[in-house]
Amino acid sequence: MSHTLQPDAPVTAPALDGFPYDEADYLFHLMVAVTRYRDADLEKAVKPLDLNLSYYRAMVVMAHFAPCSMSELADFSMVDRTTLTRTVDQLVARGLVERGPAKVDRRQVMLTLTESGWARYLMAQEVVRSRNETLTAGLSPHLVRAMIRAQQALVTSWSLGEDLTHRLLTLRRPDRAPAAAND
Repeated sequence: MSHTLQPDAPVTAPALDGFPYDEADYLFHLMVAVTRYRDADLEKAVKPLDLNLSYYRAMVVMAHFAPCSMSELADFSMVDRTTLTRTVDQLVARGLVERGPAKVDRRQVMLTLTESGWARYLMAQEVVRSRNETLTAGLSPHLVRAMIRAQQALVTSWSLGEDLTHRLLTLRRPDRAPAAAND
């Protein structure tokens, strides 16, 4: 059974008088389902660009924070450092990312997209943007904003620390505004 996005398919939801089980459990069940089906769709969508979703997500953070530290990459990609190191190693080997020292602390490694990396990232960004637009086409802008506000409230409800919460919600470093990214 294939679960791909259909641009012309009407967006409908089952008419339920109630929810199948506890509302909080059902909320997170649906969030996981949406995320997993979207991830599977995006994995296929970026494959023709010789990327996978892990590469793309790492590149999104690097593009947004150029140059990007491994700490920022870990914070914003929500991926463990061992996996991130392997992903970065593979992106470096493909000539899409460069490692270099930070200007202030030369021991810190900063990551930047190469010219080829930027080109591939921009192509993938358009693919992802198109898939996101297809997925949300049947939703009103008001509903999309309400869903974003709900997600922001959930992030705020965690005890992540004020700095990380702020950075997750604003996608900004404390010291400067971001470049541009989409995921």
